[in-house]
Amino acid sequence: MAGERTDGPTPWSAIVDELAAAGFADGREVGRGASGKVYRCYQTSLGRTVAIKVLADSLAHDESVKERFLREARARFGSRFIPRKEFIFDLMSRADKARTYALIADQTPKEKDPKQWTHFLNQETAFFTGAGKIAQFLDATVLYVSMRRLRRGYYSVRLSEIGAPPYDQGADTLIVERYARCLEQDIRDSPADWLWLQKKWKYAKALD
Repeated sequence: MAGERTDGPTPWSAIVDELAAAGFADGREVGRGASGKVYRCYQTSLGRTVAIKVLADSLAHDESVKERFLREARARFGSRFIPRKEFIFDLMSRADKARTYALIADQTPKEKDPKQWTHFLNQETAFFTGAGKIAQFLDATVLYVSMRRLRRGYYSVRLSEIGAPPYDQGADTLIVERYARCLEQDIRDSPADWLWLQKKWKYAKALD
């Protein structure tokens, strides 16, 4: 969330009004740092007190700052964010330990990255590959996590198996295809719950 604008006189106090409009009442500043401020608020939908960090606008468009912010947010319940470049090393170093990996797979690969094309929401769409190879290496079951928003602050979660050992040679392609079909059905069932800002179709499939 962005804070004070750098191109105008919008005061930080305006953030309190913005938080209130989003359902976070009685916002009070409880801390500040180089990257922004932290507000103590009352979340009316769940009846609980929460802390919300607000980034300054001067940093809100800095990709490295946003990446660090998301990494810290994802780790707040004990999970650990693993950058893609470090994933193979982490996989190998923890091969003898019980663990669960969650892959954020609905983003778009860069044009130079390995990818699998499939027909998705009426057009050819690129998906990351590798989930099947990871499952084969770990001899692990692959689950698709479907989330449905019930109301503000409440979600239902359903796990569906889309791959299980023993795996054949084409497991990676099959798992990506099953994932795409599950995701497509979830979006059709509840389009408002998908983050359309991801720009899934940044580039078209090259002509053969």
